[in-house]
Amino acid sequence: LIAKFLEIICDYSEIIARRVFSITEKSGKIPRSWADALEELSGLAFTICDHAMECVFNGDIKVASSAIEAKNVVQAKEEALMNEMAVGASEESVPLLCADLRAVAWGFRRIAEYGAAIAEIGINRTLSEPSEISFEPK
Repeated sequence: LIAKFLEIICDYSEIIARRVFSITEKSGKIPRSWADALEELSGLAFTICDHAMECVFNGDIKVASSAIEAKNVVQAKEEALMNEMAVGASEESVPLLCADLRAVAWGFRRIAEYGAAIAEIGINRTLSEPSEISFEPK
């Protein structure tokens, strides 16, 4: 299941890359606040994935829990950016780029969601083995 989720994350990464090339080809001016928001979404999404895999390999439940909580932050920031784009698209900022920009933001949100799902699997795997925080019933 983890491998499948990683494959899906890679698929979304490819979609994002293709959309970025499309944006570059259109050579439109992206408002700085939108670019900053996308950069922040990117960092958060991939940090979630990194923390999820850390839990899978090292059993660090605290790191995995922070990844799961960060998913909600990504969702909220993605929704806020979508609202900002809906309002700002009528201005001089490039309405033609909005579809590509929305696809990029949506891709980061989906990567965060799959990363959080991997974190949940990591937590479950860690807790299924006897340790200081979980024990085998007698």
